[in-house]
Amino acid sequence: MFKRILHVAAALVALPIAAASTQAFACHGRECYEKVRTPDVYATVARPVVVAPAQNAVVHSPAVYSTVRQTVEVHPAHAHVSYTAPVYGTVSRQVVVHPGGYSWQRTHGHHGQERMCKVYTAPVTRTVHEQVVVQPARRVVHVTPAVHRDVQRTVLVQPASHAHVYHPAVMGYKHYNVLVQRGGYQWARAH
Repeated sequence: MFKRILHVAAALVALPIAAASTQAFACHGRECYEKVRTPDVYATVARPVVVAPAQNAVVHSPAVYSTVRQTVEVHPAHAHVSYTAPVYGTVSRQVVVHPGGYSWQRTHGHHGQERMCKVYTAPVTRTVHEQVVVQPARRVVHVTPAVHRDVQRTVLVQPASHAHVYHPAVMGYKHYNVLVQRGGYQWARAH
């Protein structure tokens, strides 16, 4: 009720006040009120916002290789068979052609006499040369050992892979000043 009276009084007083000078606006010991503007009231409100949306990503992992040192066989071992020819030599020996000994020989004289004499005949020999086998033919096995060498090889340790990774949305907060109460006018006691 008091406010309504103040409003009416203010309306009636406004016309003469507008026309009056600055000095006439002063209260001069009276109880006076003046209309003043009250400020708007704001509050800070935090609202969630999406900083980064959710996404599915494919993560590629390359293949992993390693270098290893290995001993490998270059040529396998193998056997080779060869044959040696027989070795011959010459052997000499005495062979009896005629054994010799005593025999009777008939001789005739100048006057027709006939004579029988026992005569010794030496044995007749001759040297015979023969080829004989000194060393027979042989079978010889030659074994050639395997040949090895060290090499470096690149081997696959882990194959390449693809992984699907889900990244959830990243949320944040944005602060806003929100009008809670709009300002207005009120009557305040004048000084």
